[in-house]
Amino acid sequence: ILEAEWDAFEKRSAQLVELLGKGSSDVLHADLRELYDKTRYILNTNGRLLLATSRVCLHHPEHMAAQHARDFASKSLSDALDQIRNVFDENKQPATLKLKVSGKLLDEIEEFENSTLIDVDHFDDKRARTQMERHLKGLLPSIYRLADAPQTRSTHQKAVYTHCKQLQLSLGNLLGEYNRQPPDQPALSSAMQYLLNTTGDLKQLLIRIAVDHVTQTLIDKHGPLMALGDATKFGNDRRMDTTCQQFQAHCSCMVAAAYEVCSLTSNEEVCKSVQLACSQLEQLCPHVISAAYLLFKYPHSRSLELNFEAFQSAYQRATQLLFFSLGELTSVHDMLNVMDEQMIGDLQRAVRALSENNENEVQQAAVSMQHRSSHVCDVVERKMDTQVDNLEYVDHVMEKVTLLRNEYTPTFTEVSRDTLSRLAAHQTVDEARFRRAGSNLCTAVHDVRMAVLTETDLPSELEVLSVRRRNSQVDDNVAGNQLQDDKQAKATSPDKSSANQLHVDSPDHWVAQENHQSERTELYAMLSRPEKESMAQEMVGFLEEKKRFMREVVKWDDSANEIIVLAKKMCVIMMEMTDFTRGKGPLNSTMEVIQVSVSPFFRPFAFQSAQHISELGQRLDQLCRHIADLCPNSASRRDLLAYLQRVTLHCHQLNITGRVKAGVQAARSEVVENATALIQAARNLMTAVVLTVKESYIASTKFRVHNREPVVKWQMHAPAKKPLIPSEGHPLQDAYELGGWTDSREVNQPDALGELSQFDHMSARGPSEVGF
Repeated sequence: ILEAEWDAFEKRSAQLVELLGKGSSDVLHADLRELYDKTRYILNTNGRLLLATSRVCLHHPEHMAAQHARDFASKSLSDALDQIRNVFDENKQPATLKLKVSGKLLDEIEEFENSTLIDVDHFDDKRARTQMERHLKGLLPSIYRLADAPQTRSTHQKAVYTHCKQLQLSLGNLLGEYNRQPPDQPALSSAMQYLLNTTGDLKQLLIRIAVDHVTQTLIDKHGPLMALGDATKFGNDRRMDTTCQQFQAHCSCMVAAAYEVCSLTSNEEVCKSVQLACSQLEQLCPHVISAAYLLFKYPHSRSLELNFEAFQSAYQRATQLLFFSLGELTSVHDMLNVMDEQMIGDLQRAVRALSENNENEVQQAAVSMQHRSSHVCDVVERKMDTQVDNLEYVDHVMEKVTLLRNEYTPTFTEVSRDTLSRLAAHQTVDEARFRRAGSNLCTAVHDVRMAVLTETDLPSELEVLSVRRRNSQVDDNVAGNQLQDDKQAKATSPDKSSANQLHVDSPDHWVAQENHQSERTELYAMLSRPEKESMAQEMVGFLEEKKRFMREVVKWDDSANEIIVLAKKMCVIMMEMTDFTRGKGPLNSTMEVIQVSVSPFFRPFAFQSAQHISELGQRLDQLCRHIADLCPNSASRRDLLAYLQRVTLHCHQLNITGRVKAGVQAARSEVVENATALIQAARNLMTAVVLTVKESYIASTKFRVHNREPVVKWQMHAPAKKPLIPSEGHPLQDAYELGGWTDSREVNQPDALGELSQFDHMSARGPSEVGF
């Protein structure tokens, strides 16, 4: 009877899973899509648990642990089905997946940064000092909690405490500058920039610590579970107790590390997947241990064996979901940076233990190095599988990964085994051979990291956009009134305008261009290789955030949506500014990045400046606050206003960064620090803009006011028109199709960068129509 009932349930469950999969791809509401995906996961995972636990209850009804496990499986399935049923019930609202710590620490840091932005003319020392110190006191315990975690390395812990002391000192200096009479604006900007740089470095350090914790737990994510399975077959009572404790501790460490990463990210969608995986791991852990103990006591019971295998499979599935979700949250470059450092540390530990003839320590360090190299290969391969363009870059990275996996790792494994066997037999050990094999493995991991970083050396996309923009003579409509004044100035004073604006065909123009390009080239060429690597490490984070921007923003039609227009223009400016830091892009001199408004004719030529960013941010703030006013006393209003505070903060930070960089030509030692601060500010601002756009859409569509025109219209971008008769394909594309690349890498994506430069409709609209 049980098998017949299970067959019927499995058949209907498969049908429901299929329907939910189709509905998940069609539904537009994010919460509903997450509910569908969660229900599919529960049905696929916990359905077999119900069958396995029911068998155990039939064969061993005296064990309460089996009944508890069956109740857990039954309740999880019932709850998932009830949530889907509530979706179609008008009188009930489906329960949404609540986040625990998504972005909590990141929000605390940004709230502290917000509290330091005060108008000098309205500065009140007592009130400002109280507010800043309150935010700092609320922030420091969360930071110290992460730094004092058992798995935090001593070097990282010391660095966190040092940064916290610098943060307290920089806050005191900033308050001193605010109290100075008369105000010294350059000194105040410098003090503000120093504080923002300190918080930026602290955030980066905390992210590295969280990634370090994650890699320590996920590097051998299935090891404790496999050890538990071996203990049920070959262990004794003492081994079972020890193995269960280690398994439980490993599960707790995985969950804690996952929530640490969630507290330092703003990607709420992936955080929900992380929380689902963590919830499953926490619920499954005691049942896995109970199933293991039952199998240990009754090793010949087939039903108990199947029961343990079912819980083992469910636990592995949850671990894999956590692994993939954390891979989405954490940057592969942060992971590679951490792995690079850890590999060197493990090699040093192994060599030191080898000199002391410590067999256990050598074995632990060698196994750790092997696991780390395999983990690096897995993560990088997964990243390359998602890469749909720049196949030369993918091939270059995969070549390094193949060498690491197929050559250097097996060689080190063989050498370490031989070394351990000689140590166990008390024979002479070839330390030089072991050291050479370990060094080659560390070098191979470093080569993989450098190969992944070469993505930042791709040709600048903005150079193409800038050429297209100038060819189409699209002017900057954001500061429309200012440009009208500029045109009037040119008309009333033609001599002055011709003196300020060089003709593009004049020899003086090309001389100035060559001088600017030589300045940019010298600025980048003066950096050493480690300094360029440090800048590339920061740049890849910006590029990843830019890809997220492309996915979330360019899909909207900007012809009737000023928010999308503003977001696109802000993205273009930030891309140009960050490209300059690595010697690329349309900006040729530091003055083009630094100066706010040198002359009325400078803006149309450069199309960027920190002041320009501020103007765009102010207009975005006005529009989004208007949307927020239409949904009072709601979570959407609170979230939207919080994201707008981030936009204001990071616009101000980028503005300050531009002002303080005036001495960049004279101070070589500050080049990397200045460029890093600029890239971090641009990345933070782009993150805030993406979140603002998403929340604006939610607030606009969730709260509609009858008999009132919407603030902006949200329409998907129409697909590009295709000719009836297709043109001949590109020879290189044909080669890829013949080579079999199309099936595995072809993804239907819009030309995001092409859409980003399509502002032609703006030139036909006046400033009043755009909103300026």
